[in-house]
Amino acid sequence: GEAGQALAQGLRSEGVEKIAAWDLLFPQAQAGAALREAARRLGVREAANAADAVRGADIVIAAVTATSNLDAAAQAAPELMPEQFYIDINSVSPGRKRQAAAIIGERAQFVGMAVMAPVHPLLHKTPVLVSGPGAVAVLSVLARCGMEIADVGADAGAATSIKMVRSVMIKGMEALTQECFAAARIAGVEDRIIASLTQTFPRSEEHTSELQSLAYL
Repeated sequence: GEAGQALAQGLRSEGVEKIAAWDLLFPQAQAGAALREAARRLGVREAANAADAVRGADIVIAAVTATSNLDAAAQAAPELMPEQFYIDINSVSPGRKRQAAAIIGERAQFVGMAVMAPVHPLLHKTPVLVSGPGAVAVLSVLARCGMEIADVGADAGAATSIKMVRSVMIKGMEALTQECFAAARIAGVEDRIIASLTQTFPRSEEHTSELQSLAYL
């Protein structure tokens, strides 16, 4: 998926040479074609199955659909080793992160990761939060790979809790801004709204340009 490809591209640029991937769509001729092509383009080995993908890896990253994070953990768990890190970066509830951590247990060092911004254009440098049993230990490893990372505690669900609560504010502001400019357009007062907001929230000329661009989404 998008997150997995972004991380692979970024980590390859940092000199990570061996990356393997497994996707349930790989075996499907049509549905998996784009994913297989992405793997070849990024220099990622196409694994035969989940076990093949995780075997021998220092770090295992689960980047799947939200409904599949527990299935991914269950498929990976039998092949994991205690020295490996299992990182769940999926956008799921804190409870599901904890469930995934329970599935992994002591087979590997579980890390719940929350991606705090879009993965493009920063790729692997997109700010992330980590929590869980393996969070402290993984910090230095991922920092050496160029990642912008911060530890927020031993609770596997802590990082995603912060992301979800923060999203209430961020997505609320985005929705409010969209609603404001939609109403301004209907009323024919977009320019005056932009000028007023620029005075109320004085920022750079670049920010004013962003407001103008937003008005015409």
